Amino acid sequence: EENSIINQELVKGKIDLIPIQKWFFEKDFIDNHHWNQAVMLFNEEGFNESIIKKVFDKITEHHDALRIVFKNEKEDVLQFNRGLEGELYSLEVFDYRSVENYKKEIENKCNKLQSSINLSNGPLVKLGMFKTKEGDHLLIVIHHLVIDGVSWRILLEDFSLIYNMELNNKPITLQEKTNSFKEWSTYIKEYANSKDLLQEEEYWENIENTKIKKVPKDNEIKDSIFKDNRSISIRLSEEDTENLLRNVNKAYNTEINDILLTALGLTIKQWSKENKVLINLEGHGREEFSSNINVSRTIGWFTNQYPLVLDISRDKDISYEIKNTKETLRRVPNKGMGYGILRYIKNKWDNNINPEISFNYLGQFDEEIKSNVFKISNLPIGQSMSLNSENTYCLNINGMISNGVLNMNFGYN
Repeated sequence: EENSIINQELVKGKIDLIPIQKWFFEKDFIDNHHWNQAVMLFNEEGFNESIIKKVFDKITEHHDALRIVFKNEKEDVLQFNRGLEGELYSLEVFDYRSVENYKKEIENKCNKLQSSINLSNGPLVKLGMFKTKEGDHLLIVIHHLVIDGVSWRILLEDFSLIYNMELNNKPITLQEKTNSFKEWSTYIKEYANSKDLLQEEEYWENIENTKIKKVPKDNEIKDSIFKDNRSISIRLSEEDTENLLRNVNKAYNTEINDILLTALGLTIKQWSKENKVLINLEGHGREEFSSNINVSRTIGWFTNQYPLVLDISRDKDISYEIKNTKETLRRVPNKGMGYGILRYIKNKWDNNINPEISFNYLGQFDEEIKSNVFKISNLPIGQSMSLNSENTYCLNINGMISNGVLNMNFGYN
């Protein structure tokens, strides 16, 4: 039965951690309070400070997950959605209008803000406004535990909308809420006890029991941290990107992920000489298993990740490998949602299989958010994540298409 009326009231109370959050706390990062996502906006006319406050009053009221805090209790971490009490975000304003070389100073302030979040007291949203003679820059820092890539689009859309309403003295009206992060967490818990999940168990059990050799490395080190990371980026030309999206996908009836993962599998095989390649795949995680839940406009950290084993034994035959990768991906039940639930909520396996390579294709971002209120600032925003933070993978690969060009970024120690 379709439940189309979504509760629009303020969300409060305890929320069970969802798999990605359990993964985060299980990793026990050294500076786990300093693990953010951040964006810096720019307006050459300058932002109106009192409007910025009204915008974030409304955003933190409407998007409930931005009011979440995390408390340590015995061995457990508890997640609470606060009501409207207490400080829901902080805003600091710095005036550099009479300073010539302000870049370094602003970066230092950004680093301070980025490392100042307290998970148990909150707020998990921090703002810094930097006034310069060229215009104002607004840094928005939010702890990753309550935000992801999809959420940023929602947040920046609402930011622009509310700012314009305030500027024109119009009453603030936002799109209706979709299901809350709290409802999503309950839903995951219900799915954890469903027949559907039982049917997936055998598939994941086989993956967990696959024997995979470690990735070859020049040096084995005990602690691999962000500070020692470097990255290499490559980009395809517009023509090749277009070719990939249209002709290649048409020829093989594939999606871009199939092709990128085949290329990755073949490359790793060439280098490691192993026929089986183990990859951690990331997805946006907002898979709607039923018509009863809709989180399309909900802010929160929904990402899901799961292990994928690619068999690259016939690497001379590229058509075969593309078809094989495509079929391997299509066999993954429910876009991998069940794996995290089985591992972190049902506690099925204890670290049997830990991929050393992570892959995330973020999609096409050609339709950047059009806003008359801000552009994305070109100033450095400081370290979003602590440099002492442990690496979770040896190779971290992220891809996206922006302005018609495929960019791939390879992060490594």
